[in-house]
Amino acid sequence: MAVLTIVLNYDGAELRTPIWAEAENRINFRTDAFSAERCTAAFAAVELRHFLPRCVSDLEITFVAQIPPQNQWILLEYSTELTAGAFSLQPEENGLRIQGGDRAGLLYGAYELLRHLGWRWYEPGKIGEIIPPIQNALKFPAKCFTAAPAMELRGFDLPFLSKDSANLLQWMARNRMNLAGCRSLTNPLARKIGMTPRIGGHIFEKMLDPDHVLDNGQTLWQAHTEWYGLPASGVKEKKLAQKTQFCVSQADLVAFLAEGLRDKLMHEWYGADIVNIWGFDTWGQNCQCPKCQKLGNSTDQMLYFLSHLRGYLNQSQVAGTLDHAVLLAGCAYEGTATMEGPAKDIPDNLVEAGDWVTFYPINRCYAHNLAEAECNKNCYYMNCLKEWFARKNQIKLMLGEYYNVSKFEDLPALFINRQWRDMPTYFQNGASAATYMHLPMVNWGMRRITQFLHAEMSWNPQLDVLACLTKYWADNYGPYAVKMQRIYRDVEAGFMFISQWRAWDHQSILTQLLHWDGKPSPTTLDPGDHFISVQELYDDGWESVRLLRAALSELEHLRLQERLRVAESHAGQIINAANPLEAERQKLGQPFLKRLDEAWRSLIYGVDTMELFTLMLGYHTALSQKKTDTANELWGLIEILAEEMTRYYVPIGYEHPGPGLQSDGALRRTQLDTVIDNCRRYRIQSL
Repeated sequence: MAVLTIVLNYDGAELRTPIWAEAENRINFRTDAFSAERCTAAFAAVELRHFLPRCVSDLEITFVAQIPPQNQWILLEYSTELTAGAFSLQPEENGLRIQGGDRAGLLYGAYELLRHLGWRWYEPGKIGEIIPPIQNALKFPAKCFTAAPAMELRGFDLPFLSKDSANLLQWMARNRMNLAGCRSLTNPLARKIGMTPRIGGHIFEKMLDPDHVLDNGQTLWQAHTEWYGLPASGVKEKKLAQKTQFCVSQADLVAFLAEGLRDKLMHEWYGADIVNIWGFDTWGQNCQCPKCQKLGNSTDQMLYFLSHLRGYLNQSQVAGTLDHAVLLAGCAYEGTATMEGPAKDIPDNLVEAGDWVTFYPINRCYAHNLAEAECNKNCYYMNCLKEWFARKNQIKLMLGEYYNVSKFEDLPALFINRQWRDMPTYFQNGASAATYMHLPMVNWGMRRITQFLHAEMSWNPQLDVLACLTKYWADNYGPYAVKMQRIYRDVEAGFMFISQWRAWDHQSILTQLLHWDGKPSPTTLDPGDHFISVQELYDDGWESVRLLRAALSELEHLRLQERLRVAESHAGQIINAANPLEAERQKLGQPFLKRLDEAWRSLIYGVDTMELFTLMLGYHTALSQKKTDTANELWGLIEILAEEMTRYYVPIGYEHPGPGLQSDGALRRTQLDTVIDNCRRYRIQSL
């Protein structure tokens, strides 16, 4: 049996390494750097001990504090010569020196050795592991290798409190991601593996609830009507108080919100290092009072407010009422009227503190690259992105994409070509961090490629994507890799115009249908920027359905092939599971089948949703054009499909703002259930 010694330069490493690796709940990672570094280094050692014997035969691993005179060894150590998140692998005689610029970098270095041996992690849990073939001996890299992240922060937006998973955090670390949601149960683990915890969002709706009762017995609206933004009409109404951004020129309002924020940072948000500070999600306007208008455009007003929050937090740290540093992250986002770049220079204190702005192109087009000039939507966002870097001071910019935005959440939409082309564009135009909304927590299916590419390209925007994709398909689908590549291509093409069909934009078919009462309309729906007529969009819908159905049919064929192969390989064996744990172990022994099944299930929902939207567009058009027979024929198909979609569920949804889960039927998840009810009501009334 071969012996591998993992070296950590800490007294007692021989016996205490596994204990240090699990000590995160007893460490203050902000103040105790020594214990924090030892904990992460020990965890890296334990991870190597977990994975290496599974790919190297007859390997025994021990922990020591000094490099041994004999035996193969790996040294884990920190280096001040490396930057944050960076690592190096340096082969030496009979050993390998793994260095990290910080705790995250050291952990990434350990995982890089495993990647070198063939390990990959494509989704959380064991089913996402790709285990390399067993080797007779552990082979270190032949040459020195050093790597550093191109982007400072790499992660996901996780606004829902129930989105919490230790498996997800471990998957993120193994894929060199470091921006996570701040959750009380897993925050110590997140700290240990080098994550930057983030929290917040649209936090002021609750703080500025007009009905909130103050200590003097008055409501906030009664005591401080002046705090609420002045709409363009010039008249403030309580019921519309949060339809206009609050009046940031009110000094006492800013102090009130700053104090509320500091209180959260010292209590329920104590574990966060970054706080998202977003205005009301109104899709409306900013305050029109003379004082606010003098501050500049909507974005200037937001930055003015952020600057005053920054000043208050800095003073609180000096005074000792805030005992740790926190970064602020504003947003460039249409919902808060802050998409366009500032007209004035960005406040110096935001730049000096290292605060962020996240760029959220929520209604972008996914049929075109961000930099394609012929796409009006993307051209708008590209111009906004450039405006943010036209100022003398440049605040740090974080990319915030929408690969799973709520309007097409849980659909098996793929964005391979957009990620491939757009991530370099974002990076070249100044983005130094990358995130996206809203990460699915379960049922990734084919969408695992979205998360994996996001991780790989936020680490290296110049990634060799073709090579990465080739390995991805081979690793995940083995003998079905070539056919699955074609299926992925058809699915991506089938959802190419997803933003035209389902988005927050007023032009999207979903938005237009949600404003429809179900009665014949004098005009057809707006086909959007990329289609000449509603008929062309309707034809595109059926072409999408054709592509998705073809992919689904091919998937069904592959599933059957794999089931037969599994049955043949277990001929004569009894494989009934006696308990859930045994059943899970059996599934892990059939990874190709499990992945094919997951893709198949999600694609059923995708086909049904695309077909229902196409039928609804055709039905609306037929009614508006007084084509009664066509309308009745389409309605019959809608009723059949709607009934089928009430019979099955799709992945978990999340309550907000508190914790909680929900699971809606597929029809409800399309958001067309109330529209169909309106249509039924009209049809019954017109009998």
